[in-house]
Amino acid sequence: MEPAAALVGPEVVEQLETDGLVVAATDARRRTRVRVAVPVVGEVLAHEVPLLRRRRLQVEVAGAIDALVGSGQGGRRDLLQAVRLRLDAGGALAPGEALVAAQEAWRTFDAALTERLARIAVAEGAGIEAEILVARGVAQQGRAAEADAALAALVAGARGDAERVAAVAARAELLVFFSDAARTAIAAIEAVEAQVADPALLVDLVAKRGLLLHSLGESVAALSLLEPLLDDLRDDTLRLACFAVATGATATGQGSVALAACDRAERAGRATGSDPMLVELSRCAALGMLGRLDEAMALTRRRYDEAVADGARHRQAWFAWARGGLLISKGHAGAAARWCTEARALLAEVGHRPAERLAANDLARALAVAGRPDEAEAVLASVDEVESSGGLFGDDGVRLVAQGWIRAARGDHDGARALLRRAAEVHGAVGHHYPALHALADVARVGGVVGVQDEVRRLAALVEGDLAHAQVLLVDALAAEDPGALLVAADALERVGFDLGAAEAAMVAADHLEHRGDRRAAAAAAHRAAALLGRCGSPATPATRVRDEPPVLSGREQQVAALAGAGRSNRDIAEELVLSVRTVETHLQRAYQKLGITSRDQLGPALAGAGR
Repeated sequence: MEPAAALVGPEVVEQLETDGLVVAATDARRRTRVRVAVPVVGEVLAHEVPLLRRRRLQVEVAGAIDALVGSGQGGRRDLLQAVRLRLDAGGALAPGEALVAAQEAWRTFDAALTERLARIAVAEGAGIEAEILVARGVAQQGRAAEADAALAALVAGARGDAERVAAVAARAELLVFFSDAARTAIAAIEAVEAQVADPALLVDLVAKRGLLLHSLGESVAALSLLEPLLDDLRDDTLRLACFAVATGATATGQGSVALAACDRAERAGRATGSDPMLVELSRCAALGMLGRLDEAMALTRRRYDEAVADGARHRQAWFAWARGGLLISKGHAGAAARWCTEARALLAEVGHRPAERLAANDLARALAVAGRPDEAEAVLASVDEVESSGGLFGDDGVRLVAQGWIRAARGDHDGARALLRRAAEVHGAVGHHYPALHALADVARVGGVVGVQDEVRRLAALVEGDLAHAQVLLVDALAAEDPGALLVAADALERVGFDLGAAEAAMVAADHLEHRGDRRAAAAAAHRAAALLGRCGSPATPATRVRDEPPVLSGREQQVAALAGAGRSNRDIAEELVLSVRTVETHLQRAYQKLGITSRDQLGPALAGAGR
């Protein structure tokens, strides 16, 4: 707001807003930002301004932004906007400014500006750091082969260990995230390790190899390599190693190790001013594994909103995906599908092909659980057009889970169970106890409880947190066909935020109670299940369809129950409806039985929970 007001005065800005030509809004950091209401109109007007006048205005706006930043009110995006304006005006940057600005552009994921500024810095003689930034900007714009060739040349022509390590580390990073070539990246690092004499640099390089093993889903190998190195690492390498330890520990079920690594990575990041995104994504995953889903959801929402306010599409993509994954864990399939759809589109936009594929697998699973198998299959078919990520970050197991739920949505329960068992085997083969446990619990949820109980208990003993314990309760209760135990499991699952699992447990309990002739208890369990399913957006899984809908109230029962729930006496109701008091009592007793309640005080909540 301040730069615009400084140029034309606050009254003019207010009039432009009144006329609908600009829009003013407060971002997540409580800063007022002004933009042209229709961007294309702004572009047309800018092109109609004579060149010399446009350049003068660009310089003036840049100066106003500089003053704002200098006063401590601006942020990174403002700094970069001022640099861009000066460049567009044909002006020069101060010595060293291009490199600093290129670093900021990379941190805010503006790939085109990163490349542009880094090339200026290279021309100024900024050295290998600027050349690496050029490659990063190039790769993120979809020119991965060009970036890899440039970095390979930097490795070959490096002058000393420091340059060689920096170049090969950057090359490995881009090979993983933009070319789906983690094995090639590991080979590149191993080739350079033999050439590095500096012990500190060698430790850093070995740590980066551990990061790559983690990215391939080989968490046990990565943890065994990285954990002994942590005390010898510093700055960004320590932060990234802690990130890998945190995410690997989450996959293997070690929640306390994961959160401790997140704390350490956070401290290292603060010391270097690094973007905390990776650490916070790891924290969300660890919290979710431990059954602290609502805490994790709050963190993803906050960081997502900040990313939107900052215009950071990259961070927006990752936190949208994280939120979608947490919603899948809660069983809110429809909402998960919306978030995963956004994440997938944004990840494609910023060029993260492996992550795009993983988000698509999560999207397919969410759609299948929501009862939309045709859409889910279409998503997986479109993913097949993107080259395989080679098991990156557990891709193979995640895809099998999605395929299993598609089979379940089509009614092929045998096929679903086979795919989910295979997913558990794939996760278990690399020591990923947490997703393996959930895949086996999914087998039980699709009617395959026989034969999975012992393995579920074994895995749950390796996985920390209340969510794992709740899964054991669910599987044991399903095996015992015990409605009381199922309702206990529903309580445990609801406490950790797994609403769909709780709904399924309550629904199966209702079915068993119905068959035992306890209609009142069955109705109560069914209505509880219906309320939980309402939170989830009414997904369609086999366990939610084990029984018909609970009996609905007749028209007269509905009238009587509504009046009684509003506090009217039986005599008042009889007079209003022209019935005998005995008839009113009969209708109320029938309503109590259908709703699974025993008194008038319970009528209001029961009628509300039933959607009446």
